[in-house]
Amino acid sequence: PDGVKLAVTYVLPVAKHKGETFPVLLEYLPYRKDDSFLSRDNGYFAYFASNGFAVAKVDIRGTGTSEGKCIKYEYSESELLDGEEIIHQLSQMDWSNGNVGMYGISWGAFNSLLLAARNPPALKAIVAVHGTHNAFSNDNKYLDGVLHLDDYIIEMDTENALPRSPDYLINSQYYSDRFDMNDECLPWTMRYLSEPLETDFYRNKSVMFRYERLRIPMYLVAGLHDMYCDFALRIYEGVREANESPPKIKVVVGSWDHAWPEYGSPGPN
Repeated sequence: PDGVKLAVTYVLPVAKHKGETFPVLLEYLPYRKDDSFLSRDNGYFAYFASNGFAVAKVDIRGTGTSEGKCIKYEYSESELLDGEEIIHQLSQMDWSNGNVGMYGISWGAFNSLLLAARNPPALKAIVAVHGTHNAFSNDNKYLDGVLHLDDYIIEMDTENALPRSPDYLINSQYYSDRFDMNDECLPWTMRYLSEPLETDFYRNKSVMFRYERLRIPMYLVAGLHDMYCDFALRIYEGVREANESPPKIKVVVGSWDHAWPEYGSPGPN
């Protein structure tokens, strides 16, 4: 909404007739779609497109190929505002039928749930795999309220410091966007160490405080060997208690770790 250009990859089905339109599936991540995650996406894109869905993969601002300063932390207000605008724009594309869904695992599950709670009109359903209901005690920084900084945060600090693809320029704009301390572009390790209590910093990113706003169909997938093993059932119960007419929710819990069910261990897949 502020003019920053975000990078997107589109994969469209083959139209059966002129002017055919399609529902759109959005995945919205900071994981560098054009290098770090390039090979991971191809199979999913082909599957969705062959089943009649257009796919849009977007790099969050300040990550991957997108313009802008690096996001200050996960699921920030700027990320979610951008997400609402992305959903709106996708619904207006010539090849879109106006209906947008979101899907994702981990980060993609988190922001799918949070965006669903903001109720953008074009967002009709979500698939959330290994997400959370509580961004403080049921996430990888303060699991059960205890400091738990694993290799993920260090990995994200490294990824966030990488220059923008595909040119990988190291120039003044790069330093400003990635390391401008006056704009609070702190390494996330430092940021989360400075937030050791369950304050609004985490509550604003926790869907458990906005169950009544979740009004669209949801497909929730959890793994018994994952740290987020109970998120799906907690959200299912919380949404049904908070809404007189709750949306349709399907929950699948299987013997998987933090991976898509078709790859999760120990299986079945």
